[in-house]
Amino acid sequence: MSKSKNKLRVSFPGGCATDVTGSCILLETDDIKILLDCGLFQGGTILAQYKENKDFFKKNKIKPSAIDYIFIEHAHADHAQLVELAVKEGFRGQIIMPSGNLDFFKIMAVDSSTIMQRDAEDLSKKIGKEIAPIYNLEDIAQTLLLIKECPFEEKIKLTEKLSFRFFPTGHIINSGGIELWVKYGNKAQ
Repeated sequence: MSKSKNKLRVSFPGGCATDVTGSCILLETDDIKILLDCGLFQGGTILAQYKENKDFFKKNKIKPSAIDYIFIEHAHADHAQLVELAVKEGFRGQIIMPSGNLDFFKIMAVDSSTIMQRDAEDLSKKIGKEIAPIYNLEDIAQTLLLIKECPFEEKIKLTEKLSFRFFPTGHIINSGGIELWVKYGNKAQ
């Protein structure tokens, strides 16, 4: 079956459709691919978490290198800390988050990496073979180069086909919802 032209496709590869962890929504047109959030799955055993997160992009048939933008609403791990794996696996687009989140993101990224390192060591001992962490400090450094903070309440035009605006939600400090304007075919949504 061929893909329909000029359609906006929305899918929920992350846990946000059924759970409160692992937030990730994929928006696609023929011209652009966007992830809204890219969060870690948290819950269950250490092995289940590891597998769910490590295989996330492959399992959901998402090529990080094909994604143009990742929007992060706030710096909680279940919304933001799978971004480093996307970068490790080829994402080179822009990561956009509301102003005031970068410092929190850095802290959460390093903390998550430390936990993943410890979990990988524990799993390696239990399983009897070397398990690598999902990402490391080098992946975080590469990720930080792609991040851009944007102000709240300002409509920002990224391309002729994509504009957005963050608005405050009050969930945590500097958390935001996002409003997107996406043009595809003769339509704008």
